[in-house]
Amino acid sequence: MNDLDSCEPLYSLIGENPDFSDLVDLYVERMPLRIADIERAVSDENRSALETFVHQLKGSAGGYGFPRISELAAIVEDQLRSDEDIQQILAVLNDVICLCRRVRAGGPSQNAL
Repeated sequence: MNDLDSCEPLYSLIGENPDFSDLVDLYVERMPLRIADIERAVSDENRSALETFVHQLKGSAGGYGFPRISELAAIVEDQLRSDEDIQQILAVLNDVICLCRRVRAGGPSQNAL
């Protein structure tokens, strides 16, 4: 099973680091706003805004310890810049959003039973 087939929480690679945990917490807290911006750009058919939001997500996700989101956002950004068919873009974008919905603060060891 790959990371896109999972329903498991997606933790930051730096989420348990005390120097970064508060920043990661805030990033995770604001993720629903990022998702809403992306979804609004799609529904408005605003390709330029979508490219901006995806570009921001690509940079921020990697910086906050979510490299898989960053990798997929980079693919979407490349697709948008190359004028690829919107259906192909949306297929990858849906994967990005799926991963974004799974982000969690902290780390797996904090949630152990």
